[in-house]
Amino acid sequence: PIDSPGFLSGDALGYDGIRKRGIEKLEAHGAYLESQLAASEWCLGDQFSVADIYLYMLKGWENYSDGNVLGGPAVAAHFERVGARPAIVRARELDDLDERLIRFNPGMRGGMLL
Repeated sequence: PIDSPGFLSGDALGYDGIRKRGIEKLEAHGAYLESQLAASEWCLGDQFSVADIYLYMLKGWENYSDGNVLGGPAVAAHFERVGARPAIVRARELDDLDERLIRFNPGMRGGMLL
């Protein structure tokens, strides 16, 4: 909704309000994640889980937005930790993604050109 308010409303007059509310929600969620990850290495404390992979993907999406950022230094450090795991590095290689989750070759999926 922040970068594409037209998905929620056909009324362009409401776009600023949609963006504002989206940023407020992103900041609230980011603050919560920041508070949780400030004391823990992973989303579930000392245990790596699928929640960490999911948060990694969500954090990576900010590289496709207009400067909107999820969380602060603890969430950024979590993104780096997850991104350094060998299985995640390999998954990025297979999907032709750099460390920011940006495609090297936009026409590639699953290691093959479309």
